[in-house]
Amino acid sequence: MGSPLSGHFDVEVRSVRSARTLPAVSVERQTGDRTVTLVKCSTRIAPDAIMALHKLVDDPERCVDDMLAGLAAAFPHLRVLPDTRAVVLSGAGGQDDAVGVVSGGGAGHEPFCAGFVGTGMLAGAVSGSVFASPPATHVVRGLAHVARRHRGGVLLVIPNYTGDCLNFGLASEWAKRDGIPVESVIVGEDCALLGTGKGSSAGRRGMCGLVFVYKIAGQLASEGLALKKVAEAAQKVIDNMATMGFALRSCTVPGSTQLLLKLDSDSVELGVGVHGEAGAKTIKVAPASELIAEILNPICQTLKPAKGEKVAVLVNNLGGLSQLEQWVAVSIIHKQISSWGVFVERIYAAPVMTSLETVGLQVCVLKLAENSWLRCLDAVTSAPGWPGCSLSIPPTGEHKPEELVAKLEDLDIKESGPELEHAHSQLLLHALETAAKDLIQHADKMNELDSGCGDGDCGSTLARLAKGILTKLPTLSIKHPAKLLMELANLASITMGGTSGAVYGLLFSAASEQLRKVKCVADALNFLEHIAKSWEEGLRGIMRHSKARQGDRTMLDALIPACEEFCKAILEGANGPTALAAAVLAARKGCASTADMSANVGRASYVNETHLGDVDAGAYGVVVWLEALLKAFESNFYHSFCSLC
Repeated sequence: MGSPLSGHFDVEVRSVRSARTLPAVSVERQTGDRTVTLVKCSTRIAPDAIMALHKLVDDPERCVDDMLAGLAAAFPHLRVLPDTRAVVLSGAGGQDDAVGVVSGGGAGHEPFCAGFVGTGMLAGAVSGSVFASPPATHVVRGLAHVARRHRGGVLLVIPNYTGDCLNFGLASEWAKRDGIPVESVIVGEDCALLGTGKGSSAGRRGMCGLVFVYKIAGQLASEGLALKKVAEAAQKVIDNMATMGFALRSCTVPGSTQLLLKLDSDSVELGVGVHGEAGAKTIKVAPASELIAEILNPICQTLKPAKGEKVAVLVNNLGGLSQLEQWVAVSIIHKQISSWGVFVERIYAAPVMTSLETVGLQVCVLKLAENSWLRCLDAVTSAPGWPGCSLSIPPTGEHKPEELVAKLEDLDIKESGPELEHAHSQLLLHALETAAKDLIQHADKMNELDSGCGDGDCGSTLARLAKGILTKLPTLSIKHPAKLLMELANLASITMGGTSGAVYGLLFSAASEQLRKVKCVADALNFLEHIAKSWEEGLRGIMRHSKARQGDRTMLDALIPACEEFCKAILEGANGPTALAAAVLAARKGCASTADMSANVGRASYVNETHLGDVDAGAYGVVVWLEALLKAFESNFYHSFCSLC
């Protein structure tokens, strides 16, 4: 807790899984000559009480003050007024005739709202405790400080929640009594509960659209617009925007173990509030496009934008959504809103008004009813929480990215090396199709093998390559094996990505280069000798760029012995299926040997050996596709390929 602690006596802790005795403590803080007991427990601590400590805070009662201190430390242009939770611009500063915009609300929504204090936005922000309105005394202190620097008066931007309306309303009455010009607007742009009858008296809840009000009203105020006019502009912004969101998982407040909203693992709360409160309805989890449509449709029905209208969009990460998911959502949101026939002039995405660690998002759409609003949104601000910048503004001149960047699959690959007869190419086509289907069939098994020591996606990665092969099968250069191998290298890079994509890409491309050198083929055995040399060169291609070697618990432990046995069989005059059967047997043995190996390269090399109890997933994948090739060559197609084998 950042202070001396003392503790004595034992406490028994029992959980569902085990019973154990932990040293419990009487937690005390030394303050001057006084010792204050913070926690005292005489007999038992429940497991959920221990979980209550799982927030990165020293003291739940002090966490808001500590947070504001950290914000001011990170952004020195901000300071916290003594004995309040009011954040203002630091420095003496001179008086001006501009209007100062002030807002506030509960903590737990960071960077709202202290993060939006800066030039061209808020002149002051007042925070309450977590999810609680700030007291009127703190609001009036912040308001008065801003009024001393802004002779144009103060605009209060109030979220539409009862506590905020009451405390900010009381503060404005006190300020007016002291002769401070004050105007207020109440922001309630949530459209989740419209038509449900919920909140019909209280009005629409204030959501992340508050930030649009801060940016536009704050910029107009800084440009010298009079207080009444700034208030009118702010109200017009409120009237032209709508917000709705959803949550996949709720949050807990510091010091508590109870989720604010209990959701089943397969449920999503539509229209969730910024304090974790329930929304319009609970639905089953669905793909991102479907969930986003569920919130955009009510927004569209509320705003009724005309075709050709311009809008700005704010995508608010509620705190716990990964960046990957956030940007996936942005892509879908941009596409769906554009389908309304409107122009998305700006789209911003960031955690701007969070709900602690809630996993979810809100979308606010603002119709750009005034030409000046876009200029205000683009104006530079020193507020650290505003997600817009010069990069938010589209470059002049339209262009299509696909015209500037060549696609890998469209690369011109020349035909060279040996050419197969029609019957032989049909057999190769069947072999590729069989291998691809078997890789997809075994994907779950490979993922399971990979889950203990990797990231659990080996099977999925190979399945992506397999699906790419099946999709491209009609257009692959089956008659020209050298070109086919290069096409497979490109497919591996495009569809697989990561380490696996690079390894298979190196294997196929190096083998292709070797096979391209072949000018003519004397007979079937000679062709198989060239295939063997290409396989060997493919392995050398991998090892030129990888530290992995046989014995390091990778796919090479199956691939190298398989290649060696294939080459040996060909040198001894074996036909294709016989040589391939020898390769499969060697691959199986090599794969089985990985169960007893220590991983020396890749992610698995960082994992405790207790997680390496089974065979390597990559080696298993090699066995799968080699067995599939053998199965195809031994099938009823064999008679059509007998001259080659």
